[in-house]
Parts: sequence; C-alpha cells; structure tokens
Amino acid sequence: MKLIYLLPIIIGMAGILQGALNKEMSLKIGVGQAVLIGMTLTFIFGIAFYLLVKFFPDLFNPIYHLKAPLTTWRWWFIIPGILGIFIVGLFPEAIYELGAVKTTVLIVAAQVVFSLFWDSVIEKLPITPFKWLGMVFAFLSVVLMSLK
Repeated sequence: MKLIYLLPIIIGMAGILQGALNKEMSLKIGVGQAVLIGMTLTFIFGIAFYLLVKFFPDLFNPIYHLKAPLTTWRWWFIIPGILGIFIVGLFPEAIYELGAVKTTVLIVAAQVVFSLFWDSVIEKLPITPFKWLGMVFAFLSVVLMSLK
C-alpha cells in the first residue's frame, strides 16, 4: 500500500477526534467559546505553518510552496474559512444528537454525492458505474447505521 493512502485515514480520524473533543468542550464552555478557541489556534498555527513553508520550502511538497504574494486576493478565498467555522461549529451538535458513527456515515455519504458532482461538473471527470455503486453503498450504510 502506498503511504499516501494513510493521509485520508489520518484526516478522517483527526476529524472525528476534533468533532468529539469539540462536543465535550462545548458541553463545558459552549459551542461559541469552543469555536473561538479552535479557530484562534487554527489562525496561530496557520501563521506558523505559512512561515515554515515560506522560509523552509524544501521541507515540503511543491504543492505547498508559495506561488503568489499574500496581497493576491479573490473574493471567494473567504469561502473555505467560512466552511471551516460551519464544520467546527456544527459537528459537535451532530455528534451530540446522533452519535459519532451516524454523523460520520452521513457526512461520508454527503461527501460522496458532492464529490461525484464536483468531479463531474468542475473537474470534468467521468462518473463510472463503480462510483455510482459506491454512492449506493454509502447511502445503504446510512440506512443500516440508522436501524435500531
């Protein structure tokens, strides 16, 4: 197995851990404060990461290298940050109400559908029968996980 396949697994595990810990934090201090703390730390670590990439680019894959000055700006650059707050702010509630497993399965099913749309419309990649089958299985898993 190629090591790159570990990356989505680590990201998936980190996402669940983040959501679960944010839920626990939210029960003690509220979602608003949990989001503020999390996003403040994301901002600080984001600056540190930027500086690390800027001054030590050879440590990173070229995809991380700085390609334009910070003053390069497009209106849509705010969307990922807004989506990040949306994810961090709502994930704890979903875990609280549905549990981690149902939340995760629903998220994955939604990601499968949206990624098929994205690949087809934006990336112009074909939607193969196996991708359709994968979407069916994703939703079948939602149904199975929802059974009592």
